[in-house]
Amino acid sequence: MSDITVEGEHDTAGKGPMLVGLHTSDGSGTVSNVDLPDGGEDSSSGYGGTGMFVSHYHTGEVTIRDCHIGPFPDNGLYCSNASGDVHVEGGHFENCNVAGVRLDGDNCSLKGATFEYDEDIPGFDGQRPVRCDGGDIEISDIHVDMSINQTEAIRVMSGAESVSIKDCSMDLHGEVRDAVSVTTGAGSVTTSGNDFDGYERQPVYHY
Repeated sequence: MSDITVEGEHDTAGKGPMLVGLHTSDGSGTVSNVDLPDGGEDSSSGYGGTGMFVSHYHTGEVTIRDCHIGPFPDNGLYCSNASGDVHVEGGHFENCNVAGVRLDGDNCSLKGATFEYDEDIPGFDGQRPVRCDGGDIEISDIHVDMSINQTEAIRVMSGAESVSIKDCSMDLHGEVRDAVSVTTGAGSVTTSGNDFDGYERQPVYHY
């Protein structure tokens, strides 16, 4: 599936314009060049639509490549309740609430994407580029430009078993406190070759 553009702002809660996934464990597929630039309306106090949702029933391997997702109130790209593998390659994510990319899985990766967070949107109380909910995740070569007043650029939740963050660059301004925040109970978090600029507290902060 490729080369799809959705024009206009999504205006309903609980769902979004794009649902993807595979229903066979040995299946593989690619979603590329999907453009959702206008994001979604905060229709229920931060619980509006998600831009692209990886199905709960996804069991194969899907690559999401070079997609552009604007400010949605409940995640830009949500990949956190499936048993299959998800690989995000490239793409651009802007000002999403909860996370621009939210990952959970035994073999998930995020590489080469850019994140632009330059607008505090009313009702979006937890805007961050990346959230790692669980499993084993590799993050590499992403760039974050973030000037809004939020806590962190990457949040590692307690369910994450291992997260690797390497060769990433971040320009963090405003009142962004941490490049990476790690929740108590999370597994190993390793960082290497990163260039983090502007954080207020420390590059990796453990709660």
